[in-house]
Formats: sequence, C-alpha cells, structure tokens
Amino acid sequence: MMANKKAACCGFMLMWLLARKLFGKKLSLEQSSFSQQGMEASIKRLLAEKEELAMQLTNSLLEMEEEKAIQCAREKASIEAIEEKRKLYNSQITSLSEKLSEEGHTAFATKEEADTEFVAEGFSTRPCFLCS
Repeated sequence: MMANKKAACCGFMLMWLLARKLFGKKLSLEQSSFSQQGMEASIKRLLAEKEELAMQLTNSLLEMEEEKAIQCAREKASIEAIEEKRKLYNSQITSLSEKLSEEGHTAFATKEEADTEFVAEGFSTRPCFLCS
C-alpha cells in the first residue's frame, strides 16, 4: 500500500510538473502570439507610412517637374522676345546706318558744290562758318 501511495504521489508530482511545464509553454505561446500581433500591426503601420511617404515624394517630384516646365517656358519666351528685339534693333541700326551714309554723301556733295561755287567766285577756300 505504501508503494501504491508512493507511486501515486510520484505520478501526481509528475503530472503536476508536466501541467506546470505545459502551462508555461502555453503562456509562452500566448506571449509570442501577442508579440506577433504587435509586430504585424507595426509592419502594417510602417507600410502605410511608407506608402504615404512615397506618395508625398511622387507629388513633390511632379511639382518640381511642373515648376521646371514653367521656368523653361518662361526662359524660352524671354529668349524669343530678346531675339525679336535683337532683330528689330539690327534692322533699326541698318536703317540708320544707311540714312547716315546717305546724309554723309549728301553733305559731302553739298560741300563739294559749295567749294566749287566759292572757287568759281574767286575765293581760294570756303570760309568756316563755325569760326566766325
């Protein structure tokens, strides 16, 4: 009977130890499951943040490209306006140069005529009107 009690006590102790180990493993499994859920939630949150940042980056890049296109269009318009003014100024310079050349020839011809008249009237040279 004593052996039965001893065997029963050992069996009970063994069952108790096994139950305790099983409870510990179950508790560890629950903690791991809880940690896994927390990590999965963190991963979802980080993925959402990543998508949001990617969207912000894309929007910023699009805005930069739009600003760049606007700036290029402004620069092109400015260059075209400068080119048009250059053509206009060159045309005006050419026209004024031609007029100045014509006036120079006219003035020279007039001086020649005046010198010829003075010589014809017996003067050796034409008097300087600026000096008198």
